[in-house]
Amino acid sequence: MLQPYLQWKYKPTDQLTFTAGLNGLIFTLNNNSRAIEPRLGVSWQVRPGQSVSFGYGLHHQMQSTYLYFYHLPGTRQPHNRDMGFTRSQHLVLGYDYAISPTVRIKAETYYQYLDRIPITRYPSSVSLLNQGSGFTRLFPDSVLVNQGTGYNYGVEFTLEKFFSRNYFLLLTGSLFDSKYRGSNGVLRNTDYNGHFATNLLSGAEYTVGKKKQTTLIIGGKLTWAGGRRYSLPDVAASLEKKEVVPIDSVRNELQFANYLRADLRLGFRRNSRKLTHEVAVDLVNILGIKNVLSITYAPNPRKPEENPLREEYQLGFLPLFYYRVDF
Repeated sequence: MLQPYLQWKYKPTDQLTFTAGLNGLIFTLNNNSRAIEPRLGVSWQVRPGQSVSFGYGLHHQMQSTYLYFYHLPGTRQPHNRDMGFTRSQHLVLGYDYAISPTVRIKAETYYQYLDRIPITRYPSSVSLLNQGSGFTRLFPDSVLVNQGTGYNYGVEFTLEKFFSRNYFLLLTGSLFDSKYRGSNGVLRNTDYNGHFATNLLSGAEYTVGKKKQTTLIIGGKLTWAGGRRYSLPDVAASLEKKEVVPIDSVRNELQFANYLRADLRLGFRRNSRKLTHEVAVDLVNILGIKNVLSITYAPNPRKPEENPLREEYQLGFLPLFYYRVDF
């Protein structure tokens, strides 16, 4: 992969900044992976502490490496070696406001149009746009063509309080929609379309002890997000292939319950003349909430009559202890 680029920046006034550039991508495996990507951005400082920005960019992405070299059982010739890049056009409009030297808010709205996504030649809902959302990999049974499309749009909000007066705080929120079309022409939810995601992160440090050499550390994180998309499994096909086979006509029409997780950190830092000792415990998923990860094929050898398709859960409660020395 070769990636030459050129960037140019121009400030006609102290309040206005233009940024432009060209990025090149050359993937030498085949002749279909060449791209020139224009980028443009402008930032306008409306008044001290407030700015508005706009950006456009054309972006390309290669596929997962194994897909170029995968071949069907009984054959020796990779059938997707000539796949091209996935293409995406990004539009972003943002607003940044520094309320004080330690507090700022930021809001953005964006739109992404994606095309040239590898999909199957025959009518199906399969699209490489969904790859990477889980731990499974796609092994296509046919030649893929760069004719799929998709889009993402949404708004994001950030409230950030930098570390001062012994604590910091970060609150983020996002509302979005994510869709795609496979070779069957049906508009569907992508695997990522949870519609919303929020995070609250905070931490505090307090000096304790007579000599003020020990620091108490307290931190936490709370995440709440829309549940993952999934498809109703084809039970007969799953039993035959011994893996989860989704029903193609209803792909991603179902959604798991919303994701909720709370983490907590408690620790001490001790400063001496030549060393700093830190002892802490991270309480991951302290509430022990069972968030569903996926539907998996996992037969019970002791009870073969049970349904082998079951829900797999994400990380449960996990305490992690650590000790660190800086010198």
